[in-house]
Amino acid sequence: MDITIFQYERLTGYDTFVFSVAKALRRKHHTVKIVTSDQLPLVGTRQIFSHAKVASLLSQCSWIELPFLRLFPYPKSFDILRQILASSNIIYVKNELFDLIPVLAASRSARPPIICGIHTALSYANVRSLRALFHNSLYRSILYKKLLSSCKIIHVINRSDGLSLGRMGIDSRKLRFLPLWIDTERYRPSPSRVIDQRFRVLYVGAIDSRKGIDVFLGSIKRIHVQDPGASRKIVFSVVGTGPLAPSVREAAARYPNVLYSESVGDMVEEYNRQDLVVVPSRGETFSYVTLEALSCGVPVIASSVPGPTSMIRHGRTGLFVPPGDMDALAKAILRMYQTWMSHSEYEEVRSECRRSALEKYSEESVTASLDRMFADATYG
Repeated sequence: MDITIFQYERLTGYDTFVFSVAKALRRKHHTVKIVTSDQLPLVGTRQIFSHAKVASLLSQCSWIELPFLRLFPYPKSFDILRQILASSNIIYVKNELFDLIPVLAASRSARPPIICGIHTALSYANVRSLRALFHNSLYRSILYKKLLSSCKIIHVINRSDGLSLGRMGIDSRKLRFLPLWIDTERYRPSPSRVIDQRFRVLYVGAIDSRKGIDVFLGSIKRIHVQDPGASRKIVFSVVGTGPLAPSVREAAARYPNVLYSESVGDMVEEYNRQDLVVVPSRGETFSYVTLEALSCGVPVIASSVPGPTSMIRHGRTGLFVPPGDMDALAKAILRMYQTWMSHSEYEEVRSECRRSALEKYSEESVTASLDRMFADATYG
């Protein structure tokens, strides 16, 4: 099959799915084209890859970069996009409005089957920004339902989003549940892992309110107040960039056991230095951080939002807390700290984390289902 994957913005470090699915489809002997724009991301502070880096990550896939206006393609780019889509057997597009609108408009006259992947959260819990409020209302609107209904298949990567789409009135026959995957051979426990004398807790990701960095910082403050003895034996590490980075620097200056860095050299090594990973997001569709940590044998505390809830076994490979609840997160961290103090119990948790990642998220098992989903879209 000739498959086109459309990405409205320039490819960045966040586009793990685009790179991994392109390679997986090429290994299944499909012809794959990646169509992107030459503009920077609309929001956020994402790592922008060089052209050479993108080309190496896409391997033998074709990559077409079109000049776009801030919101829509130039007329010439739109015409090229229309020709590319018309020559494709199938199109894969993310569920963001700026991805869906140009693809649906460009393929109106000769539309191949379109798969829409739900990679952007449909809603954010405990919203604290106008942007998130606007997002929630727009992604529950009649317009958004109409855009999704124009696609042949809607790829959901967690079951909660499938239920949400059903409540919106999306035809359940269009829905396909298929999780993402990671390289479980790369993300694995290190045999040379050194057990530290202090309990190490990691937050990694965008430093913004949607990812819940404010919740994590609030939980650190509560642990220092409520249990100063335990807090002296815990190291909190934050890795990432974003608009709330000054708040992290302030916490690092106030508390000697809070460490901050914008990036690290090797995330596998970083996971293997940690005893717990915290994902306090207000909205997720998947969470690669959660899966990468579990695959390395590191338990995860996450908000009870779509994505992490389908990956973590509460009480066995980690814990859930209500999104935005700093007190609950502080208590959960202290609970995992007590588990860590019991060496044998904690090692059982680590083993269960690794097993759970291998059972459901290895590349071999997931990509076979991925190939069937594309076949269903074409011939079903």
